[in-house]
Amino acid sequence: MLVRIKIGNFLSFDSPREFNMLTGEYRRLSNHVYPHKGINILKFAAIYGANGSGKSNFILSLDAMQDIVYNGGLGKNSINNFKLNDSKKNATPTMFEIEIITGGTAYIYGFEINANRIESEWLYQSGLGEKKDSLIFNRIEREKLIEVEVNEKLTKTSKDRVLFEHYSSKVLKSDQLLLSTLYEGELKSLHKDVKAVWDWFYSLNIIFPRASPRWLLFNLINNANFEKFSNEILSKIDTGIKRLHIKTFPLESYFGEDDKKEANKIKDELYANEEIPIPLETDVLAIVENNEPVIKKLLIEHIGFGEENLFTFFEESDGTKRVVEYLVMLYSLVNNTPKSQQSVYIIDEIERSIHPCLIKVLLEKLSGEDIKGQLIFSTHESNVLDLKLFRPDEIWFSEKDSKNGTSSFYPLSEYEVRTDFNVRNGYLNGRFGAIPFLGDFSNLNWNKHAEIYE
Repeated sequence: MLVRIKIGNFLSFDSPREFNMLTGEYRRLSNHVYPHKGINILKFAAIYGANGSGKSNFILSLDAMQDIVYNGGLGKNSINNFKLNDSKKNATPTMFEIEIITGGTAYIYGFEINANRIESEWLYQSGLGEKKDSLIFNRIEREKLIEVEVNEKLTKTSKDRVLFEHYSSKVLKSDQLLLSTLYEGELKSLHKDVKAVWDWFYSLNIIFPRASPRWLLFNLINNANFEKFSNEILSKIDTGIKRLHIKTFPLESYFGEDDKKEANKIKDELYANEEIPIPLETDVLAIVENNEPVIKKLLIEHIGFGEENLFTFFEESDGTKRVVEYLVMLYSLVNNTPKSQQSVYIIDEIERSIHPCLIKVLLEKLSGEDIKGQLIFSTHESNVLDLKLFRPDEIWFSEKDSKNGTSSFYPLSEYEVRTDFNVRNGYLNGRFGAIPFLGDFSNLNWNKHAEIYE
């Protein structure tokens, strides 16, 4: 579960800004609250704001942090600093810090980046404001010398101390994360906490408007309950879809003689990686079945067309594809899972290409469930700006300062609103800010800029 994130000197965020999932003083929609050791964490957040206000940049910050952790460091990737900051002149680092709960334990993890190097990095067990945070490691680079402090309780034996010294001083480079270095190492005393945080980032689900569905085909193949769940939803929302089908093709025949070299390459990769499935496209997966490499392809049956006239995923409308993309998310959020595997989904423009009535129905359904993870999304869809669906502390606004171009966040709970208040009308009328400032279009003469041809 995500507790909070801080972002500084990244895209439209200048000085560090915080977004959090902590509860306010509200008792309604108690199924939206996840209790953890005396602290309540919210399961939903909807972020509103004008175009260019920072909604997508917030999600991009999580995406950037996830990429850096997953790749083990910066590599050749450049960091998009806030444009008015020049890190070489004023040494303002880009900062990411996140507080999470995973496997029943809360952690604080963060790092600062300056001139394509990790200037500092830290990992603590969080006391969530009730107790003192407990150090796991703290890494600082001074004059190209990396210094690392570690909790002595986690390196009790001489072997642990030698291994830690090896990883932190000899293996670790300026552009690499200590978290990822230790994750790949053999230091068992630290591995439990490091693995918990690394695995949380790996399982974090971030969906952008043009993203492809993650794990869709894999789940359809391996989980009969997910297949039934998906077919039931698609048949009920008037997409014209009757059923999803998975067709199997021999690897060689699918590629044909012209692409025999590509088929052999995929076959070798399957066997070299312990037969782990290889996604080739959104609707195509290479897998080993009965000791033979095969291709699994998603095909879609429409009402009235029969199984002999199946459609491909890419023949569907953008709206239908978007709904199909959400199937794994919907199933993950309502399915019973261990606390250590609770899903966190971050979605940019959740309503993209989907009819307003449909997105509201889906969110109403999720709002009424005791979901098993978190759903955080940005949106312009005012129809779901409803206190029957979300608590005031779950509705956030993003706004960009017109003078200095920096983004900030604030929740609806900062305003006094009754439970029967029409938040949608209040927002559209500008009561809470975070809407575009529109000039007088009545006097706009756009013809004066047109070229005249004779």
